[in-house]
Amino acid sequence: MTPPNSPRSPTTSPPTAWSWKCSPKATPAFACQVEPLAQVVRADGLKMRSQRAMGADRKLAPHGLAGQVLLGEWLEEQHGWTMVQTGQFSVAVGGHHEVPPEHGQITALDRHPELLRTPGKSRELWQHVQLEPLKHARQSSV
Repeated sequence: MTPPNSPRSPTTSPPTAWSWKCSPKATPAFACQVEPLAQVVRADGLKMRSQRAMGADRKLAPHGLAGQVLLGEWLEEQHGWTMVQTGQFSVAVGGHHEVPPEHGQITALDRHPELLRTPGKSRELWQHVQLEPLKHARQSSV
């Protein structure tokens, strides 16, 4: 599951930092939390600011909410679902710690896309890493 254009070859074991790689946790807001692991992630081409540089904004993207948004985006873009349909399904991801995100939390995260994907050259790689588990799950279920 090494991302494309990564300095690691597919035949090598993924680094410890890649163990967090499931869609909700594969975000700059989550990955920056432990600097030694963040450095490994950065070395693989996934650029992100430090936790300190993100400041309080980082808390706008808890992994449950991030997962809800990313799953909804994937269902809309890859499968043609409407926003209403995705919301009914993806809220289970957003609320997996027993409290679903409120509309205001989703709106606040929408205003800070850099918390989900670092802008610039790294954005596409972040998206690949985030969508890869969803694509794999889809292929495994067919």
